Amino acid sequence: MKQKILKLIKILNRFTIDDLITLSGADEHEIQDIIIALQQEKIINQISKTEYGYIKSIESVIQKTIIQHKTVLPTVIKRKINVSEININEFFDKKNEINIYNKSPDWAKPVLIKYTTVLRLAGNLRGQSLQKFINKLNEEHPEYKTSYSTLQRLRSRYRLFGLKGLIPNYDKNRNKTVVPSEMYEKFKELYLNSKRYSVKRCLDIIARTGNYDIIPTRGCFKRLLLKEYSPEVIENLRNMPLQLPTLELVTSKSSIAKEKDITNRTEFFIEGANLYLEEIKGKTTDSEICRCGYIKNHLIPYYKDFKFEDITQDVISQYVSEKLANGYSAASIGRFIYTLSIIVEKYSITERQFSLSSANTTSFLLNTKTLTESEIKKIANNNTPELWYLALGIKPAELAALTFNDIDFKNRTVKINKIQVQDKIQKYRTSYQKRELRIPQIIYSKLKRGKGKMFNNITAEKFDTYINTHIKLMLDKNVQINILSKNLGFQSVSDFIRRYNFLLPQGLDKEFEIL
Repeated sequence: MKQKILKLIKILNRFTIDDLITLSGADEHEIQDIIIALQQEKIINQISKTEYGYIKSIESVIQKTIIQHKTVLPTVIKRKINVSEININEFFDKKNEINIYNKSPDWAKPVLIKYTTVLRLAGNLRGQSLQKFINKLNEEHPEYKTSYSTLQRLRSRYRLFGLKGLIPNYDKNRNKTVVPSEMYEKFKELYLNSKRYSVKRCLDIIARTGNYDIIPTRGCFKRLLLKEYSPEVIENLRNMPLQLPTLELVTSKSSIAKEKDITNRTEFFIEGANLYLEEIKGKTTDSEICRCGYIKNHLIPYYKDFKFEDITQDVISQYVSEKLANGYSAASIGRFIYTLSIIVEKYSITERQFSLSSANTTSFLLNTKTLTESEIKKIANNNTPELWYLALGIKPAELAALTFNDIDFKNRTVKINKIQVQDKIQKYRTSYQKRELRIPQIIYSKLKRGKGKMFNNITAEKFDTYINTHIKLMLDKNVQINILSKNLGFQSVSDFIRRYNFLLPQGLDKEFEIL
């Protein structure tokens, strides 16, 4: 019974004897005896005449943690945190935490040891018990000094991000930033232009498109920027007119042999791709690991028979269209093309330098054509995949995975929650991609009940033209772009605008009057 009462006490934290009687169903005298015993064991304290509180003595917490981590903590709790004396494989319980620790800069490792140790010692203490623990820890081990608010913040960050959340964002002792140069350049590209993105918006884009383990705080980027530019220059750059990205292929026939080593250069893409894979083989950064996947799964299957000189803007535009039709996001395709540009620049026998921004490339390379009225009428006569693209804005990869079970004939709706990729069905994992669309009459009138898939052998040819026409038709019917964005499976309206800005009105009519 004592263990049962103790469990209740830990859950309640603050309680009365009546609370324990009600919850446990035990006899009052029995509970009073248990309360007296727990008070003697210094597990609970009497707060008022009727109320008690659960505590853990600091000594018992530390002793319990030392027993659990006996090979670590006796070494750790010294006047100075000496990382070289700690067996990291025993200190961290999880393999991914060992990898994160090993990848951290040397100046951050003692801080990780400190924070992890304090969190373990504090356990689940709260309120006054936690404050007593912190006071005793600060007194006996000043090198582990912390505060109540800091410890609560560390707990929150550890729950959300794991060990990564404990890594400091800025090394004040060395006065060095933790922002990688590649990440900083990307930040400047996003922040210093007339789009006038906020710092937070820029970091959100970097986190979504860059595959970085850690994104430093906004303050780190601001400090770097103010070191390089004055506030006046920053404001001027953010007010400059926006220029469209360009794709320039610069060819130089004779200068390469003089200025660059051509030993590893080739005229075939497949050879260049294999050379780059060999170069990054064994590297453990997320960006290098991801690029291996991009090359093997997305670039080699498409460009394996191409010479570098044959990879033109038209070829890349067609590649972008096919990937979009297969359900890949614009951000993902931008990363594929950025990896392609690296291979071209490093290994092409003829110098062909891409001037690309992976964030804007896909929108720049998109086909902007729309169908004529006669072409639309011709498609409207039959229940074909093209009619579904035109009337619903559904992607070929989504239509290839669509079955009759996804259609609600009674309510005239269809559920879009999966795609077909390389003959395999994959369910959408994000909520904005999952959607339920109303089936328009032009499709519903031709629809017949059946089993299995709606269509077989789906092709993606001219899909971008169909989707452009779908959007144009919807806009002509005065459908709001927030509804369009949601129906097409975009994460946000801004993503939709960036991609289909060429279809949106660019100004008011001359005859427009507000009243």
